[in-house]
Amino acid sequence: MLIHIFLMWVLSPGVGAGVAIYASASAFKTVPVSHIFVSFVSVCAAILALVFLFGIVAYAHGGSSTGELIMFILQAVAIFVGARIGRGVAAANQLRP
Repeated sequence: MLIHIFLMWVLSPGVGAGVAIYASASAFKTVPVSHIFVSFVSVCAAILALVFLFGIVAYAHGGSSTGELIMFILQAVAIFVGARIGRGVAAANQLRP
């Protein structure tokens, strides 16, 4: 049961981020992969920072638990790792003719 929760809540955002970078690079072939990656990471970092601040406030008021904050941090890390993997795969595919 715990592995299913891990796969759904942590691995899925990472795979989604990788697919987002790869699909964007495939759709917009004239835009460098590094620009797509930086744009994606910038937007995600801003949104995740705001959500994290709301999570800290909710934790301070007893609205969330430590486990929920840890799960959120794992999801955020998975998004950035997935985006980095997607960037690598998209860059490798652009090098091939």
